[in-house]
Amino acid sequence: MATATRTLCQSWSISWIRNTYHENHWKPGEEPRRRRLPIIARSPHLQWHIVVTFEGSLHSDRISRANITQRREDFEDLCSCLDFKNLELLDDTVTELLIKRKYDTTPPYYDEDDIVVPDLNLPLRKKPRAESEYHSVFADLQLYVREDPFRVHFPPVDCTTGIPTVQYSKITTIRELSAGVHEVCITGCDTGPCVFKEVDRPLYNPRDSAVLDQELRNMEKFRGMKNVAQLIAAIVSSNPYQTSQASETNSQKETEVTKTVDLHDSVVLRGILLEYYSNGTLEEMLKNAQDASLSVTRPWLKWAFQIANALACLHGRGVAHMDIKPSNILISASDDAVLADVSGVGGVTREWLAPEMLDVLDPLSESMGSRMRNDIWALGKLLIRIANASCIGKEQLNCIGVGATMENPSSRPSAQNLVSNLAVE
Repeated sequence: MATATRTLCQSWSISWIRNTYHENHWKPGEEPRRRRLPIIARSPHLQWHIVVTFEGSLHSDRISRANITQRREDFEDLCSCLDFKNLELLDDTVTELLIKRKYDTTPPYYDEDDIVVPDLNLPLRKKPRAESEYHSVFADLQLYVREDPFRVHFPPVDCTTGIPTVQYSKITTIRELSAGVHEVCITGCDTGPCVFKEVDRPLYNPRDSAVLDQELRNMEKFRGMKNVAQLIAAIVSSNPYQTSQASETNSQKETEVTKTVDLHDSVVLRGILLEYYSNGTLEEMLKNAQDASLSVTRPWLKWAFQIANALACLHGRGVAHMDIKPSNILISASDDAVLADVSGVGGVTREWLAPEMLDVLDPLSESMGSRMRNDIWALGKLLIRIANASCIGKEQLNCIGVGATMENPSSRPSAQNLVSNLAVE
């Protein structure tokens, strides 16, 4: 990962990662409507996290005059021309320096004008280089300073609640399991491999932070409960955007806050650490069930009971899952089924929504009773899938699944009733 650093003067420098430049286009062949580069600006004792954004058109016809490499280099050059000494940067967060041409009518990419404070002119310490796309228009550029609306939100953590915490700096990634989810090990800990779900993930959406924070709270409710994925710790660090952390020799890893967390600092959530379930997912087991030998040897009835029991635990604590499906059921090393993703607000999968939820604009906003009945329907559909894969108890599982997928929500049994019906005598 190449890092570029430019010294602006004896007291200031900026750095950025080469592959973090990003564009949004109107359509192919036209110049980008938005160009964006995250940088770190450093004075002798302070540093600020900044995103420099150019929004709008450089050419009246919007036709692109340069390839992406040239556009990136021109934008990096423009960033190095900024006079950071005369900018009002925001402490302990990400400042967006939004640059637009005067009288530009491009619709804003993020409509929150009440927090945009305009400057009369773009403060430059030197002109862009002569061959740059910005050279001919730099006198027409205006600056808007605001908090970056697309920044990653790291929720604060109260270290006095009793939730175990592990410092972010102690995580070593073994492999990526999915976007934002990694198998990891922890320095100085002999727990073996764990699963780390991080806040800062690819295609991050600000809502992701609230979802992970809620999952942490829910998992604390279910600690020690069999068949529900178990929390090991909250992964914490000081605020990654903390202005006081500055060093001319900082590496990219250091800028992500690897120092020891001081409880007097602002401690934030970087992710959650979960137990690792080594036998994959129920989805994988169902796919492999086409092999007759596997179909016979898998404990399908036990898994059905354990999934229902886990859902009953959630409902008993006033939590609806809202995304019951095979990929959210993990299989442990001891061949037990474990229900994962228990935030209750993470999202829904249309294929696994009950019929009455299909036309609802936001199923997650429905009443708790409606959401729980949706869970029952999804569990019933899952039981029917398991019945199709199993050679033992097929009729029993199918009958219980049909009862749970009744079209009338009020006719569906409770999760606890399903547990009783599935109990192995």
